[in-house]
Amino acid sequence: MIKHFRSFHKDLCEKDGSCKPLGIKAKKASPLNKPPDVNLLPAEWTWLKQLVKNSLKHDRDSTYPSHFADYVDGLTADAGNECIHALTHALYEWWVATQPGKCDMIGGKLPLELSAHATWLASPDRKENDKEHFVESKFSNIRIVPLKFNTLYSFIQVYGDNTRSALRELYLETKKQEDINVEAWLQELRALPKTNSKNVVYAMYHHAKLSTERRCGKINKPVPDPPTYEEFFENVFAVALKRQQGRCAITTFTMLRNLTGRKCFQMSPDRILVENLSYWEADNIQIVCCAVNVTDTKRQQVVEVDSETGISPELFRQYIGED
Repeated sequence: MIKHFRSFHKDLCEKDGSCKPLGIKAKKASPLNKPPDVNLLPAEWTWLKQLVKNSLKHDRDSTYPSHFADYVDGLTADAGNECIHALTHALYEWWVATQPGKCDMIGGKLPLELSAHATWLASPDRKENDKEHFVESKFSNIRIVPLKFNTLYSFIQVYGDNTRSALRELYLETKKQEDINVEAWLQELRALPKTNSKNVVYAMYHHAKLSTERRCGKINKPVPDPPTYEEFFENVFAVALKRQQGRCAITTFTMLRNLTGRKCFQMSPDRILVENLSYWEADNIQIVCCAVNVTDTKRQQVVEVDSETGISPELFRQYIGED
């Protein structure tokens, strides 16, 4: 009926097809198709476009010293579809010009992917976190990286464009190191008061309690009573650390690296079975570097990546090129 009205009563309609007296809304804009020179599947193009949208939304919702302001060519967080379409196209052209194989920009050799369940999903990372994604020169603050490494305390923040080669060197160096004296280290940790800033185990315990509450709340499941800190230390943390011989369960880096002050090496509890929400069973917990505990949703702006799609030891070795 609306189509008939627009056809036979054009004089009563606005240019956009709307007629306010009759409550007829404007025509919807025609969908913009994937540019013909973009070598992606339509679904991959849509995913890349969503990454751009989410980056703009992140900038709009965040407060920086430079404040969210003018983008080149008038682009803003509320930009229309045509503007975002054009920016996505420019981003794609810049990416493939820089990395013809669509690899990441931190030295990786594996092509990145653009789909929800991809192993190496692409993610835009800001070089300087106090600035927006797209600044005056569009892409000067952007690099495309694997989502699995784009965490709140990532290795990328420390090693930048040389992340992959730096991780490879650390891995090869670690393989030559002797195992640390875990029992002696546990004794030192036991002596630390809960309030001591160096007590990383208490920080892990506190995080585990909050995470359990959040996850149980999402599925309306009763929150189990947590053990005491002392019980967690002896029955979960100490058991897992001894089992792993003081090394990260994924990277094999010695966990003593967390004492360097770099938060990417900070110890973090990771659930082995994602369907088991408990952090209080030693068999379900492994101690890993914070940078590879892929559960951070603030920096991973598209999907929540959890243990079932996180980084495994095999994936880590594949990425750094162990051989």
